[in-house]
Amino acid sequence: MTAGALLLAGLTWTAMNTVNRLRDWETAASSTPPPKTSARTSASSSSSPAATPASEADNRAPGPSHPSSAAPEPPKALPYPGVFLDRKNSLTIKEGVERRGRKGDIRFDCKEVGCELESDTSALALLPGDPGASLDDCRLALSASDTHHAADRRVLLAAAASGSEICVKHPSGDIALLVLQVKSTAMPEIGFITMDMTVWRAA
Repeated sequence: MTAGALLLAGLTWTAMNTVNRLRDWETAASSTPPPKTSARTSASSSSSPAATPASEADNRAPGPSHPSSAAPEPPKALPYPGVFLDRKNSLTIKEGVERRGRKGDIRFDCKEVGCELESDTSALALLPGDPGASLDDCRLALSASDTHHAADRRVLLAAAASGSEICVKHPSGDIALLVLQVKSTAMPEIGFITMDMTVWRAA
């Protein structure tokens, strides 16, 4: 056999050997089963939320804070303008109107010492200073008043001019502000006053 024939036979045998090895490797690879994954592992991986980057969590703005309980609303001011009082009628704080007869909460009267406002149940306090009193001003002025003391249930009007303010504390908890508009006391037997009244219920 010549050298060329021997070389050709060697190359042919090498090629066939390589082909056989590739077939054996493919057969072994196709027969190997894929790795098993437990149901618990797959369930936990599918249900667990994605991790939030630390930078995103740090930069997240805090939500609005909600108070545990709403603040109570302040008492509403109820106006009653043009209240008229003389020696024959009286004023009721609850209704904010004059009533015939002398059985209302506040009465106007003129005696030997001068004209005054008086009450059987409510405390009254004449406010000094400029007009424009608020609910807090009346609370402060009435803080030391006692509805059981006769002196706290009357206000002399001798020094009360137009624009003077009088605070009233009713036993029900209502607080009223009386603003004097007209005072006619030169002739006590026919004297009268007119006032504007503001009432804060259960203040």
